[in-house]
Amino acid sequence: MLSFSFPPWYPGVMTTIISPGYLFYFVLLMGLCLYGFKRFKQLDQGYRYLTYLAVTITVSESLSRLAVWQFENNLPLYHILIPFQAVFYYLIFRSLIRNPKAKKVALFLGLLTLLTSLGLSFQYGLNTFPSLNLSVLSLYIIGFSLHLFYQLVQNPSEQSLFRLPDFWFALGNLIFFAGAFMIFTLLQILIINDLNRPQYIYDVILVLNYFLYTSYVVSIYFGTRKLEVINGQYS
Repeated sequence: MLSFSFPPWYPGVMTTIISPGYLFYFVLLMGLCLYGFKRFKQLDQGYRYLTYLAVTITVSESLSRLAVWQFENNLPLYHILIPFQAVFYYLIFRSLIRNPKAKKVALFLGLLTLLTSLGLSFQYGLNTFPSLNLSVLSLYIIGFSLHLFYQLVQNPSEQSLFRLPDFWFALGNLIFFAGAFMIFTLLQILIINDLNRPQYIYDVILVLNYFLYTSYVVSIYFGTRKLEVINGQYS
């Protein structure tokens, strides 16, 4: 029997369990986790936290698929994930930011993001999609990703900008979370007004996820290469 799924080699029956697009996303996440742990000892502290964040997201996504299959509802998991993300992103930024005052600001705003997310979850309940929570988290990450760009400009390196791990980490964050902020803010408006949500919103989010986690893989690659150059070793 012919299969009309995309890509053509993807078994049609598998689409009832997991779509090819989501499967690629999950494989990308797993690849990020495995590569991060493979080079873990060579990573700066910030990118070790990034590896832990990737593991947390991968576990959450796995449980999310099981929750949909078993209970047809995975929304509470996203309410739980976002506070963990706020903590991990703070730890990453604290490790990458050099300015002591900026570190203190990151701590204050990180705590504010965490408490705001918990407050929004309490206000709207765990059975609603936490779009406002994601919008608040996005603002936090966008702000400090821009600070990383400023830090790169203020501290020029002999290496190409495209070989600096902080550049790829900040670039992935900026593109993904700028898009996420607009999408999830719009999504909240649609939810409040009980309007239909266009399917392309979720397709755009998936593509943005591809870019985000690919940029994280590249940042870990160049992060380990940077340490290897310092130690006079290449692999």
